[in-house]
Amino acid sequence: MSFRLKEGDGTIAAGVRRIARAQIEAAIAEVDDGALDRAHVVHQVRKRCKKIRSLLRLVRPKLGVYRQENKRFRDAARLLSTARDAEILVATYDQLAQHFGRRFDADAFAPVRARLVAARNGAADAGGDVNDALAGFRAAMAQALDATDAWKISGNGGDAMRAGLEASFEDGRKALKAAHRKPDIDNMHTLRKRVKDAWYQTRLLRDIWPGPMRARAEALGTLADLLGEEHDLAVFAERIDALIEDGIDSEVGTPLRVLATERRRQLQGTALALADRVYAGRADAEARRMVDLWKAWRRAPDVVAPAADEEAAADAPPAPPKHTEIERKFVVRGDDWREAVERTSEIRQGYLCNTHQVSLRVRIVDGRKATMTAKSAQPTLTRTEIEFPVPRDAAEALLVLVEGHVARKHRHTLSLGQQTIVIDEYLGPDSGIVVAEIEMADAATAPPSARWLGQEVTGDARYYAANIAAARR
Repeated sequence: MSFRLKEGDGTIAAGVRRIARAQIEAAIAEVDDGALDRAHVVHQVRKRCKKIRSLLRLVRPKLGVYRQENKRFRDAARLLSTARDAEILVATYDQLAQHFGRRFDADAFAPVRARLVAARNGAADAGGDVNDALAGFRAAMAQALDATDAWKISGNGGDAMRAGLEASFEDGRKALKAAHRKPDIDNMHTLRKRVKDAWYQTRLLRDIWPGPMRARAEALGTLADLLGEEHDLAVFAERIDALIEDGIDSEVGTPLRVLATERRRQLQGTALALADRVYAGRADAEARRMVDLWKAWRRAPDVVAPAADEEAAADAPPAPPKHTEIERKFVVRGDDWREAVERTSEIRQGYLCNTHQVSLRVRIVDGRKATMTAKSAQPTLTRTEIEFPVPRDAAEALLVLVEGHVARKHRHTLSLGQQTIVIDEYLGPDSGIVVAEIEMADAATAPPSARWLGQEVTGDARYYAANIAAARR
């Protein structure tokens, strides 16, 4: 099934109806397939409703029945929300345990997990309730399928989408502004919904310029995942509060809620920094650019063909954008790690500048290899990093010009399971600082654990190499 507008659709209206019918028919088939796990079906069909609503928003000013059709799919998805929520709470608990490792006291928190599992199992045992909800959902989808034939969209071509694209982008900008001002559960969730709209709409239009649109979709997918995990943690924290009121010992519930809040704040910082890039610019300019690309593609649709497996890739975990580093930092305790060291390099490095926006570093490794690196300075998990080689003699000359002092350190490389870890052991005036850096494939994956990995200091500016070298802002 192809969730994208095609050159063969003829008109925007024909493409919108085709895509909506395909999603509705797939949802009905999933409900009817008795071999599928009901929890999986609930997740899948709710996702299809989100896709359809994003599709409708793409043409909402030109679709006369937008309000009633949007309400139809929203209400249908809400029929299934309870069954989904119970499952997510248990998954969120387990993700917290994996993320915090030894900081997470699983024995002490066991009563909380037991209550969450009991609620999930209770929802699963009420199979009749889930089946009744799915039956109601199926009936709503059957009615929706019949209604699609009457969908009329005024205008044609890219102009039929212009106002919808502008409204979606402007709604996202407003949601981002509100989230920056007050990152509470409602504002962050609204931002997540607008990001989901942008992600689905980018996928609908990905043929207009496959490479750049694919990169945009990957960034939006990453952002949606970060905001999704942040929202799950907010709901989880509220549930912990309810359990405390219901009799769970506050000495058990409160520390767990503190961990959930800490992780949520980390995700908020990363997500909002990425959202600032996604929603940079003016809404009208963004819409005009998309429409111009659409018109250019319609004149020559086969200039660049999309990858055959692009639809499957769109639902896979997004890869980090190019020139992006996702890195976690930990204080290293003791010397147990030394036995696992595979190689050691000696590094000298200094910083030509270190502002609130960017740092510029010169580094010489083992007296031979020299590089210059520009890195974004925001205290977030995900940061832009661009590195390029420079002649060694040029690097030596630049080290004379650095702010602060030239830092020296031994960089030790070792493996922990499948993960490569580097440990920086600072020398000279910075002696005593030993920090582990773990480069992650994505922001959601939990880091490995080891007895010598101490407190996580990701985002703590005191442990940034630029500040260690005293290149103060």
